[in-house]
Amino acid sequence: GQCKLFITAGGVYHDTPFGCLSEMAAIKQYMIKEGVPAECILEEDLATITRENMFNSKSMLIQHFGTRKLKLAIVTSYFHLVRSVKLAEACFENADIFGVKADLPFDNPEEFHTDPATLDRVTTESRLLCNYAKTGIIKDFPILHK
Repeated sequence: GQCKLFITAGGVYHDTPFGCLSEMAAIKQYMIKEGVPAECILEEDLATITRENMFNSKSMLIQHFGTRKLKLAIVTSYFHLVRSVKLAEACFENADIFGVKADLPFDNPEEFHTDPATLDRVTTESRLLCNYAKTGIIKDFPILHK
């Protein structure tokens, strides 16, 4: 009851408990199974990249809520979270945006340096994030060091 509307996105197909579905469709099915009314879930099914997901979702939100200020939560995997939030901040100038890490079994930051597939995904996300900052798609961001 806290959220009025959900937009699912993601085009990669996976074997899921609901069959071989796109991430978008699998997320929607899971949400319905967990009690979210189907009429509260919209599917963004036109995008081929995350940046397009944001702009298409923005159009969907404007259709439902007009141009008033919104509070948006971006829910995604740990390695994809920073880029998604930064793209959302660039797309939704008039919104409060925060990120929520999804609990995925392969999404353990402690294993990023040991699992080759996860390391490759993290490297790709980092490269894309830096490229977006370099080309002005998103604002620059601070580099954090441990």
